[in-house]
Amino acid sequence: MPTASVEPRLLATLRSVEWRTRRVLGAVRFEDRATRDPVSARLQVRIPGVEVSWNLSGLAVLVRARGLEPHTEAFRVAPGDPPPESLAFTGTVEDPAGGYLPRSFSVRLPRDPDPNRHEDPRSLFQPVSVALFPAPSAGTAHPLWSRIRVSLARSVDGEEEPLSGALVRITDAAGDVLLGSGLTDARGEGIVFLPGIPPARSSEGGNGDEEEPVVVYELPARIQVVWEPPGEAPPDPDHLEAAREDLVRSDDPLSLKAGRTERFRKTLT
Repeated sequence: MPTASVEPRLLATLRSVEWRTRRVLGAVRFEDRATRDPVSARLQVRIPGVEVSWNLSGLAVLVRARGLEPHTEAFRVAPGDPPPESLAFTGTVEDPAGGYLPRSFSVRLPRDPDPNRHEDPRSLFQPVSVALFPAPSAGTAHPLWSRIRVSLARSVDGEEEPLSGALVRITDAAGDVLLGSGLTDARGEGIVFLPGIPPARSSEGGNGDEEEPVVVYELPARIQVVWEPPGEAPPDPDHLEAAREDLVRSDDPLSLKAGRTERFRKTLT
């Protein structure tokens, strides 16, 4: 009976290919709050009721979810029940290296599976963006960035306690445009990086009837503190931002300058 043999030197060139096909429910992309760049740090993500797996692009892929078991078996046509974004899951993300503050976030499933709407932010083909806020001990920012270091406390029965989990909003002087934001840690300390403050700008002014351009090196702004009593989980800055009308605890003027660090300290009553 004839036999076939393979030379030993050829065995090293053999490869085994295993095809694995599965349908996922979506993905989460964690990005730096100031730059909007993807965060490459190793993060710890927990979403109760959802199985999470990391892919090579650094996205947290949502593989399975409670209540969506049939979705993982359907390929050509996604099940129509439950309706898109009808289930809400709350997760937490932490940076073991300490460069970013822990936070909570929400993901609504199932995502819209229609490929014709693939550019919609709610599409299955678009990852959910979750911003991570730098810890006060974060590394030095770009030399031309404006930086605001905050130290917040609240008065409780005559004693000062750190105001942790507060959202710090930096807006324009009118309070209409959000320039940047940050979070406070367990000590009530926080930092906000603002990359877009120009080193100088021109404004109209001067004496007499003629208006002459005046170079202004400082930008008037406002600093707002949004806070609610924390629960067991880390704060969700997206929730605080959405509910800020009812949760603003202070609103103060601030002057910004490129490359300068502002310091803001306040005790709320």
